[in-house]
Order: sequence, then structure tokens, then C-alpha cells
Amino acid sequence: MLGATVADGVFFVLTYFGVARLVDPGERSVLFVVGGAFLLYLAFSTATKIRPALSAWPQGAPERPAGKSSFTLGLTMGLTNPYQLGWWIAIGANMIADYGLSIAIGFFAGIVAWTLILTGTVHAGVRRYQRLAPIIAALSAVIMAAFGVWFLGVGLSTTIF
Repeated sequence: MLGATVADGVFFVLTYFGVARLVDPGERSVLFVVGGAFLLYLAFSTATKIRPALSAWPQGAPERPAGKSSFTLGLTMGLTNPYQLGWWIAIGANMIADYGLSIAIGFFAGIVAWTLILTGTVHAGVRRYQRLAPIIAALSAVIMAAFGVWFLGVGLSTTIF
């Protein structure tokens, strides 16, 4: 989990010094709409995969590929995840453009809190986590959908008005 959090940190720095500085205010409304649609897609995708994922859940602990540390695996997955990269381009750029570096503390505090909650839950036991998995997935889908609607609203209101 820490590796994926570091990947978000890398994307934050790249977005702050790259994408956010290149996007002018007129283009940001388009990114808000694209980001909102992307979040709604992720929310829908997460919600539709809750039940099938439960039936395919392994009975034992998940296996890690040999020779890979948890940190390296999380970092590699985070840096190569197209959804994570898409999120930073479509949504992260707007966040940074609107709020600058001040958004970093709250955003990364949320990532760290989520990481600690998720890893704590997994450490509590895979079988217990299995029962919580649909609740966590549903909650994640609701939060993504709420932010998706908010981003769409901001994007459309700045485009229309």
C-alpha cells in the first residue's frame, strides 16, 4: 500500500510541475467534465463488480509474486495503472490548478488514512475482510459517484455560464 501511495506522490509532483501549469483556465472546465465522467465510470464499474468479486474471492491469503516486496509491487502497480494516471491527468490537474500545493496535505492525509484502514482490515484477517469487501466497495463507489457529479457540475457550470 505504501508503494501505491508513493506512486500518487510521484504523479502529484509531475502534475504540479507539468500538467497543471500547462492547462489554462478555459481548458480546465473540459477537464472537470472529463474527470467527472471518469469518476462516474469508475463508480459504476466498482459497483457492478461487487457481487462477481465475492464469488471469486480466494479462501486463503492472496499470494504475492515471488521476489517482489509489497512496496515494490504497490509502486509498480501504481505507476502503471492507467486509471490512476487518468485520474491525475483529468482530476488531479484541476485540483492542483485550483488549490495549488495547499491541497497536498489534505489529499495525502486522506490517502494515508485510507491505506491504514485498508491494510489494517486486511491484517485483521482475509476472511473478515471478505465480509467487509462489498461494504468497502459500495462506499468507494458512492464516494466516487458523489465527486463525479460534483466535478461534472463544476465543469458544466463554468462551460455554460
